[in-house]
Amino acid sequence: MADTTTSSNAPPSAAEPVVDAAERARRQRGKNLALFFSLLGFVALIYVVAIVRMGLHAQGQ
Repeated sequence: MADTTTSSNAPPSAAEPVVDAAERARRQRGKNLALFFSLLGFVALIYVVAIVRMGLHAQGQ
């Protein structure tokens, strides 16, 4: 049976790159901001679609 304990395809002897705490925090903040703006855009899209559909319904179409 194959060993499935590692999640990457790298050999177990490969060293992970060393990233300091400030760089890690900067990357995490970038990911958080990207997620925030993605969710904000999705909510805005749903809001606009709902308003348009209600407007069409009020006109009798």
